[in-house]
Amino acid sequence: MRSSSGINILLLLISVLVLLIGITYQPLPENFSQPWKYRFLSYWAYRIDQFGCFCEKLNLFTHVNLIRTLHYLSIGLYQKRDPECHLKVYDRMIGNVKVRIYEPEEMISYEEKTTMIYFHGGGFALGSIETYDQATYLLANLTRIKTVAVEYRLAPEHRFPSGLDDCLLVSRELFENSENYQVNPSRIILSGDSAGGNLALVVSHLLIQDKYQPYLLCLLYPSLQFLDFTLPSYRTYLKQNILGV
Repeated sequence: MRSSSGINILLLLISVLVLLIGITYQPLPENFSQPWKYRFLSYWAYRIDQFGCFCEKLNLFTHVNLIRTLHYLSIGLYQKRDPECHLKVYDRMIGNVKVRIYEPEEMISYEEKTTMIYFHGGGFALGSIETYDQATYLLANLTRIKTVAVEYRLAPEHRFPSGLDDCLLVSRELFENSENYQVNPSRIILSGDSAGGNLALVVSHLLIQDKYQPYLLCLLYPSLQFLDFTLPSYRTYLKQNILGV
């Protein structure tokens, strides 16, 4: 009996181990940095997403609010400021939209002064200038470019085009009244990741219609279309699930 019981426990442990490996394993590119850390985070992000859907069906709380709260607790509470970066960081209002500005302290001539307007990602429903603070801080430090992060309104509380309107308002204001913000209007970059990349591209299109010319577009894995998933980038990276976290 003891031998049979021990075998059953061993088989159970092996089954659980195989199941966990099957669930958590994801194919990744060669030389991928910290693959098991990525797989661990990706697995739990997926499970938390499922848990949020389950709780919403029970009317305990909404799925999106759970994800936002966990996102803020894991990222938004952590703000690192390195004095050696010599960045001045402050919040202000542009119209009725809150922005966070990261400004290098070194003197730069007006002709060479470049400003980047950054729209965060998050599927138009997640993210904020708080949860993206470390990313935009790092971006401003690496580029030594004045960076304006926009706190645009999110779905589902605010219907389209509320978020786009906020992004467009800030961008137009910096072009139209650039002297009030110490900005050179001929060197304004529009940038964003994921959904923010979509917003940056649309804002650029609308600004050009208004005769304003962005200096550059910097789009980080932008969400641009959902019609053709057979393009080379999709075929190459779909199975690798690089953006799963």
